Amino acid sequence: MDKLDVAMDKRSAGPDPRANVSACLVAWLVGIATACGTGPVATPDVAPDVADVHDALAETGPDVLDAAVTVQRWAVYTVGAGENLRAVAPVAGKPGSYLVVGDGARAWLFAQNQFTDASPAGIGKSNLRAVWTAPSGTVYVVGEGSALLHRDDKGWEARGEVPPTPAVTFLGVGGVDDKDVWAVGSASAAWHFDGSVWAPQVVSPTAVEGGGTFPGLVDFTCVAAGSKGDVWIGAVAQTGTGAYVLHGDGKQWKAWPVDARPAQLWVMAAGVGAPKVFAVGGSTEHWVAVSDGGAFVRFNDVKWGQRFLSVAGTAATVWAGASKGQLRKWSAGAWAVELVKEPPGTPEKFTPSEDLIGLAVHDADERLVLTATKAYRWGKQAP
Repeated sequence: MDKLDVAMDKRSAGPDPRANVSACLVAWLVGIATACGTGPVATPDVAPDVADVHDALAETGPDVLDAAVTVQRWAVYTVGAGENLRAVAPVAGKPGSYLVVGDGARAWLFAQNQFTDASPAGIGKSNLRAVWTAPSGTVYVVGEGSALLHRDDKGWEARGEVPPTPAVTFLGVGGVDDKDVWAVGSASAAWHFDGSVWAPQVVSPTAVEGGGTFPGLVDFTCVAAGSKGDVWIGAVAQTGTGAYVLHGDGKQWKAWPVDARPAQLWVMAAGVGAPKVFAVGGSTEHWVAVSDGGAFVRFNDVKWGQRFLSVAGTAATVWAGASKGQLRKWSAGAWAVELVKEPPGTPEKFTPSEDLIGLAVHDADERLVLTATKAYRWGKQAP
């Protein structure tokens, strides 16, 4: 067990607290609901380590365990009522809080260990395809039917939206702050928000790494920014072949060919110099590439047979989600397998077999992965 947080409550009188706690833990281990102290205790999914609990008690003298125990583990949540989920983002400044978006103009806020409906009103049934949160905590959501939405603590708000005509299917959103947000999508659509209005942008690379010509019509699939004037966009040709990652300052752009359609981008703004930029994607094949110092290089040591669909991380660690429930972790220059798995002793097996289409990370101890129907959270949970 990774962590055990024990909350103690002073009691003035009563039977030997250690005997009471021990009896309660024995009942816990055999899976029987029992009484501990003054009230009933629900049978948990997995028992804490008995020695750890007694150690905690030994340091507090005659204090009594007050049933406030948490452990670091995975937990599974059903989101909505069968709607197709599309994307997730952490709510900045609120650890343990996330926003999930999906089809039918649906959105759900995760806070205090539960999901609640947070769907915007008055936008019909547009499928929402991507979400990003600014450092301020404002959430930006984009989707089909030219959907460009904002959400803050006051709820959903229209701030300077000028929906493109004809309608655009927006596939990606990202930025630096509330005055520098990008939305990209089908038919070479790229729009920029400066804090007041959305305005269309021309994104046409003047150079392609290794030579060649950039396709005339592409779909922009994802976008991320490391800082102002440091924008990265995934692109795939609408006809024929050709997939790229673009880098630019908003005016000048360069393209790097990649193996297949980019699914997501993650900018790791760590250390000094140019940030690392992780790109993942694939259709029937798989690939992970990184730009380190301005040149994109494929991770040739990534030889897993799944398609990579999502990527997110911290200043030191990156996670990549793939098909068939596969999760990979990059740290200190090396990749490793990470299992999304129920804790030992949990009766219900919930290791996902579906595609991991979304990833959201607050820090190494608080993150969420998303499939089309469920969310899996790594964080402090009740045992």
